[in-house]
Amino acid sequence: EFLYDIPGKELIGAKAYNLCLLRKENFPIPSFHIFSNGDLENYEENVITIKNYIDQLSSDNFYAVRSSAISEDGKEHSFAGQFSTVLFVHKKDLLVEIFNVYNSTKSNHVNRYKTFHQIEETLKISVIVQEMIHSDISGVAFGVDPMSLNPKTKVINAIYGQGEALVSGKYDSDFYSITDQKIHSKIVNKPFQIV
Repeated sequence: EFLYDIPGKELIGAKAYNLCLLRKENFPIPSFHIFSNGDLENYEENVITIKNYIDQLSSDNFYAVRSSAISEDGKEHSFAGQFSTVLFVHKKDLLVEIFNVYNSTKSNHVNRYKTFHQIEETLKISVIVQEMIHSDISGVAFGVDPMSLNPKTKVINAIYGQGEALVSGKYDSDFYSITDQKIHSKIVNKPFQIV
């Protein structure tokens, strides 16, 4: 993990970079490891290192395998929901899933997204392996209101259980909007959760 000398976003992507910043500031986040695009595209050179990392993990835990594309969450294109994420991966399946996430840059829907937005660059992606937690509540926070684009308004959506129910749009979530230290909330009926 890059606790002190954090690589730039251009090397590991914004998601991985922000995880490093959170860890450096001692926020309580699940443990993680980042495989850069260079680690994964040079598979022959790095496969032993990748396997050694997996070998030292606990077989009692499950892991999330997450994308951190260099082009993701950019000013012009978000690539939201385009790359793969695999949850509750057992240690024995990690190597395969790391490369499934890495190769998700070549999927049909990513190619359609690139064509629609006239993106010609070759996509580079890092992969995060992070310990899964069994969450009671999950949420997504936006530093800028994604609907009004007002930078003074912060938005939080939250749901019981795993965040997959929220990001997939499968279930309705609670909504919080914060502007000038005033909180507006809309609490919805939440009879289901993913656990």
